[in-house]
Amino acid sequence: MKKVSVIIFALTLIVCMQSCNDEDKDRNLTDFVNTLQTVNNEQMTVAAALPFGDVRLSRNSECTESVACTFSHLHRNNENNWVQDLRMLPVGDKPDVDENITNFINANCSEPIKESAEPAYYRATFENGILAEVALTDNCVFHYYQYPAGCKRALTLDLTTACDSTLEAVVTKISDRRIEGSRKSGKQTMYFVMEFSQDIEMSAGDGSLLKLENGDTFRGKKCYAWIDFGTKTDKILLKLSTSTKSCEDAMANINRELTHWSFDKVKKDGKRAWNKELSTIKIESTNKDDMKKFYTDLYCSYLSACCIMVTGNKRRYHTLSLLTDSYFKGDKPSADIFEAIGLNPVKSDEYLYQFTIPKLDKISIKTGPEKFFEIRVKRNSDNSFGKDVLLNGKPVEHKRLSYDEIMKGGKLDFILNDEK
Repeated sequence: MKKVSVIIFALTLIVCMQSCNDEDKDRNLTDFVNTLQTVNNEQMTVAAALPFGDVRLSRNSECTESVACTFSHLHRNNENNWVQDLRMLPVGDKPDVDENITNFINANCSEPIKESAEPAYYRATFENGILAEVALTDNCVFHYYQYPAGCKRALTLDLTTACDSTLEAVVTKISDRRIEGSRKSGKQTMYFVMEFSQDIEMSAGDGSLLKLENGDTFRGKKCYAWIDFGTKTDKILLKLSTSTKSCEDAMANINRELTHWSFDKVKKDGKRAWNKELSTIKIESTNKDDMKKFYTDLYCSYLSACCIMVTGNKRRYHTLSLLTDSYFKGDKPSADIFEAIGLNPVKSDEYLYQFTIPKLDKISIKTGPEKFFEIRVKRNSDNSFGKDVLLNGKPVEHKRLSYDEIMKGGKLDFILNDEK
């Protein structure tokens, strides 16, 4: 009996250790990403995104003279640009009968008193006590709201304020737990669908609001809505998807990517997706600031690269190609990454990378299944200048490598000395 107990204990310990290792893998590199940092002297507004997703969340407005709104939803349009269409704000109050809805939204806006973010997740607590969390799939945004006692449990929807002109906006209450609509701008129409975990009542309008029953539609050049979740629960979940094709296509996204109501699963899946992409380039450093700088730059570069990605060329899908495309577009985080790893992209008919002195001492670029290109630096002192460069133990004559040479894998050694 004692032997059996020892075996059970050992198996339990192994399972626990494996579980801990799996959790470490999930949070390994995303923990070094600061999604709310300032980039290029501008506040980075993307609070949550997936590496190749078609929806993003912004935590503040990029437009001037607009209604400030906590959650701005962005989608990729037909020209591969990011367009801001939907703005939502959880509120604990109800507009008066004749109150202008834009005045109501402005009066209820407030800066978060506490916020945190990961690459595909955002969390904020506001002055009114409302907690909001958002996670993403490739084509859907998953909201979670928790309301404090003694207040309304509600949400505002703004289909008017955006960085381009609204020609027409439409919202329809399909059922007690679903709404859909569209917003037409100068170049295209965006369609959306929302599903709720709780029965709702809804009012919509362009100034003061009118109650919508199931099947009712409001249509206008300006369109706002106030959504009431009632009093049955203080915890609300909301699924949202957009499409440039139709409401049916947006609903298909939800049916394909959000067949459940587990917010934690979506959050964990998003973290795993980012960790997979970030791990294509691994660095070793005892300096946490170096780690944070590098992986925040890599995250920011992915956001830029996914907008300029060229299809039809297989090499463009590797991280190195995405970074190179972004570099040639003037992306500073991409330039900082190449400076850190000692490779300087050069424009030519094929991608070439000239050698510079790396800031980091050990870099590993995954170039295929179980295949890596490693960059290693041996320094004689902190003031090393001159360098010999060896590729797989042999001197590199031209002090540069092509993309294809890097993708074959291998070891690149920088031997630094104190001579200029």
